[in-house]
Amino acid sequence: MYQAYTITITKSDNTTITVGPTSTPSDGKVILYYSGSSWSTTAWAEPLSIPSPQLIKSIRLQATNPGGDRIVGVIEVSARWVKDLSSDVVSFDISKESSASSDDILPVGTLTANSLSINLSKYDQTALQYVSYNTSSTSIDSTKTYMFKNAELKPYFKIYHSGGAITSGSDVYDKVQQGSFFINDWSISDYGDVSVTALDSAKYLMDTISPDILCEQYPVTAVLRRVLDSIGFNNYNFNLATTETSIPFINYFWTDGTKTVWQTIQELCRDIQMNAIVDENNILQFYSRDYMYSRTTKDWNFFYAADSGGILPNIIDFSQKEIPSANQVKILWQTPISTQYTGGSSALWQSQPTFLSAGGLKTAINSTDTELELDLSTIDQYSKQQSIYNFSGYFLIDSEIIEFEAIQYQYVPINSSSFVLVWIYSPADINKYKALSKPGYESEGKPETAHFKPTGKYKIKTRGALGTTAAYHSSSQSTLSALNEWTARMVTVK
Repeated sequence: MYQAYTITITKSDNTTITVGPTSTPSDGKVILYYSGSSWSTTAWAEPLSIPSPQLIKSIRLQATNPGGDRIVGVIEVSARWVKDLSSDVVSFDISKESSASSDDILPVGTLTANSLSINLSKYDQTALQYVSYNTSSTSIDSTKTYMFKNAELKPYFKIYHSGGAITSGSDVYDKVQQGSFFINDWSISDYGDVSVTALDSAKYLMDTISPDILCEQYPVTAVLRRVLDSIGFNNYNFNLATTETSIPFINYFWTDGTKTVWQTIQELCRDIQMNAIVDENNILQFYSRDYMYSRTTKDWNFFYAADSGGILPNIIDFSQKEIPSANQVKILWQTPISTQYTGGSSALWQSQPTFLSAGGLKTAINSTDTELELDLSTIDQYSKQQSIYNFSGYFLIDSEIIEFEAIQYQYVPINSSSFVLVWIYSPADINKYKALSKPGYESEGKPETAHFKPTGKYKIKTRGALGTTAAYHSSSQSTLSALNEWTARMVTVK
């Protein structure tokens, strides 16, 4: 951020007013007020006495005294015409909604925007005093009130009592702000009556598409900050518990340019059960779940009649209602005894096909070896390059049963010319390494030159399985081509 700024205002008569250089505030907001003779950052004091409007031609913002390689990012520069409409108010109604109703199962629901409906009228008028602003016209009549989309309305109540903080003549009162609302639509009758509908600052979020953003390993509060900051929306605040546990880290979060900022915030708040509403000071307030459901005890006093101390009753209506909760759910389920429908179902479990193969040891193995190599008996040249069909199972060698768990394969990677050895545990591994291997053969018609093939070795999981004893076994030097070289043995499995 730059260390100072200077603002130059050019009026319609080309005279200029310069404010600054002034130190940059920490929140990045600068509001200049016209006192009737000069401009400053001093806000108007209550009771308000709004000076006559000034016709402004241009506003120039100049950043000065930069620190290092810092840059300035300007979100908005605009002139505002402030007008008191209190005497024109016929009625108004404000709908302030939280982000969930009492009927919602979850602690929070979807976010909603507060709304204002207000009726205005200028009595005893000879001409319409409320008119729609014509953007193509440069003439301004300060005696009239111009209706313009997104114009800001700030309704408030005056509460008169002896302890009020504001004094105006003999009146003593407090001013209770009801929010900031932005005009969405309006209608003006032939008699000058005006009906206006306005929404709070959530309206901007509803009208703005989320820019493309990608966040990796961000807490959800940081994601919300980035989404809002990316569109220049900086009037927000997070309310978190002292010992916060409900703010998770999000592994990956992104926007795709199809949803508004309001929709993006809704999804985040719903998923992590965070609440959000715009308060009476036009601040978007976020409340974490731990903050809303604080374990701190609160003492509230409600009265249905005036007590001895003169405190007036504050109960307008009282009712009790049980609200369901989704924190704990108990489901009772019972199978039907009978049915009139004919139905079917698949088997709960079905064993995979089992294959029986025969072969001889190519090399001798000791009682502690964890690998063995077989020479299978085949009837064609291609089958010699294959292995047994199961990726796990049992071998019977003499009187020892050996459990194996994988078959060794070799493959040539796509960008290589050398074989790589891998253990295959399942068909999924076959698919995996086939995708990494060169396809086909080194020489067409020669299965032994396949780029992906078994080596004939098996990974032993258990020696002396099923109660047998591990032992030394010699290799068979035979080609296993004659039946008289085989020894028949019977195995009974119970």
